[in-house]
Amino acid sequence: MTALLVVMLAGAVGVTLRYALGALITSRAGDGFPWSTLVINVAGAFAMGVLVAVLERSDIGGELTRPAIGIGLLGGFTTFSAFALETVSLVEDGYLARAAAYVGVTNVFGIGALVAGLSVGRQGG
Repeated sequence: MTALLVVMLAGAVGVTLRYALGALITSRAGDGFPWSTLVINVAGAFAMGVLVAVLERSDIGGELTRPAIGIGLLGGFTTFSAFALETVSLVEDGYLARAAAYVGVTNVFGIGALVAGLSVGRQGG
């Protein structure tokens, strides 16, 4: 029960951060392209890479650290379901090239950010 509560609370923090950052990005970049989802997914992938790398080489936190941060906080923060919906919406609206670019950029930068996060997290150990 403790793990479930920790994950739920961390998830609430993650979705709050996602909402606030998404609103900020959309207010600055507009809504012609789903920049907020792209930025949040890439940042979340980077943070997941750092988390995994740091937890690999240390005993930081207890047994709840990985589920709290990885499942709760980052699970609440990242937005793959929104990514999928926005991609389909772009296709349905006839923006095939924009949808393809969105999928490609999100995957390339998301995977690249995870690799960068692993590298950063593994340094200095």
